[in-house]
Amino acid sequence: MLVLVALPAGCGGDEDGSADSDTSTTTAAPTATATATVPQAPPSERDRLSSCLTKEGYRLQGGLTQSSDSDAADYQILFSGPRGGGYIGFYENASRARRVATQLRKNAQRTSGASVERHGSINIVFVDMADPAARERVRGCLVM
Repeated sequence: MLVLVALPAGCGGDEDGSADSDTSTTTAAPTATATATVPQAPPSERDRLSSCLTKEGYRLQGGLTQSSDSDAADYQILFSGPRGGGYIGFYENASRARRVATQLRKNAQRTSGASVERHGSINIVFVDMADPAARERVRGCLVM
């Protein structure tokens, strides 16, 4: 991963970017270029969760939502596999996730075997996933 850093103009000089110095011209000797290893940023929670679910054998769809609906997740993952599937919604904050979870629970009651869980600012809707061990593996991806 390449990380670019923008330095502000005029660092060490005046606001207009000029530096105060005498009028004599100096030539700097060439310097050796130092190479540094830039540490990679840790994967985001969504990326880590997606990777874990994939390792568990689930197919994933989703991404950033473009909805103007105030109840839509900021980011969502739909997962499916031989043990069932579901939906994971990531919200800006836990209070919004809590408010949306109430409606998700009402909607889940219309689908046999569906259930909703909230984990902080994340909502999970399990659909057709009766196996408690499979649900636990999905939950385990949340807390890795």
